[in-house]
Amino acid sequence: MIHPSIRPFKIFERSSCCRSLVILLTAFLTFASCSNTKELTDVPYAESDDCVDGIKMYTKRSYSPDEEFSDVKDAGNLEDKYSSSSLRVGHAIGVMPYLIELDELEEISSDDLTQEYRLRKMELRETIHHRIQLTSLEITSMVAALHCEQNRAFQVSTFLQQRIRERERKINVLSITIPAVATVVDGVFLAISPGLIAIDVLTIGAGLTSAILAFSNLRVERTTQFKHERNVLKEVWLGADDPDYIPSSIWYYLTRKEFSAHDERNVREQLVQRWVELQEIEEENEDEDEDEVDGKTGLLFGDGGVYSHEYLEIWSTMHEHLAVEVNLMQKDLLELVTELN
Repeated sequence: MIHPSIRPFKIFERSSCCRSLVILLTAFLTFASCSNTKELTDVPYAESDDCVDGIKMYTKRSYSPDEEFSDVKDAGNLEDKYSSSSLRVGHAIGVMPYLIELDELEEISSDDLTQEYRLRKMELRETIHHRIQLTSLEITSMVAALHCEQNRAFQVSTFLQQRIRERERKINVLSITIPAVATVVDGVFLAISPGLIAIDVLTIGAGLTSAILAFSNLRVERTTQFKHERNVLKEVWLGADDPDYIPSSIWYYLTRKEFSAHDERNVREQLVQRWVELQEIEEENEDEDEDEVDGKTGLLFGDGGVYSHEYLEIWSTMHEHLAVEVNLMQKDLLELVTELN
């Protein structure tokens, strides 16, 4: 027989219990339908866009040839003294006329060399070395800017992932605590009154809550506004005729087929193809408006937007790919310096 002091628990029985169950179900379904995505503000480095700021200052001062390599590669006897890669990079940095003139002066015997010729040879060598050093500095600066942007994205991505882990830990604690508390309360109710329907309601509610918390844990996401108005990737993706953030000599290297191991595609085209295949990006459309922002392509090659940590990792990886390709130009410059000396 139920003790009179617990008669108020009868409120949980029958119709009242059913009504409570409906309320619980409605609340839980509403919770489940809500997205667990939150956009964070004041994320460190997310709105700082200074990595490539200084590159524009010297891109227009960079040297690049006006002629095609095929028109000058056979000039003089250069192919007997320089490798094809040295001649290609020499053409890219605009020193082919100096190499040709230097070669002609070196054909003159030492007995016939006047003081004027000797000074001219020294002047030519100094000019060629100056161009090589300038291009090497351009490459180093370009790679440093790309790594700076890569590191910026990595830091923001790490920050978002930390917030995701914090949220997941809280949900895990709740999903463990709620069933445990419900079990204790069930035990108390059973000890007081085994026939109460409230016990069933509480058990169902606790189980449903635990399930929804586990489900929501799969949907935890944190995003942030990530700006990149000075977008080097956009210039590579679109194949700009006159890029603002890539020096002319480096752009020549990236866009000419003679620098590619594959004759059918230049370095830029191979890079774009790699992005399409690895990052699941839709390949550019020639008729597409440059200012149109659409999906992943518009986000990565636009001025910025709402990024998740997955997209930030893609952004970081693409900068690493470009930095590797640009840095490979140093190998050809080193070969030219070695053969010149």
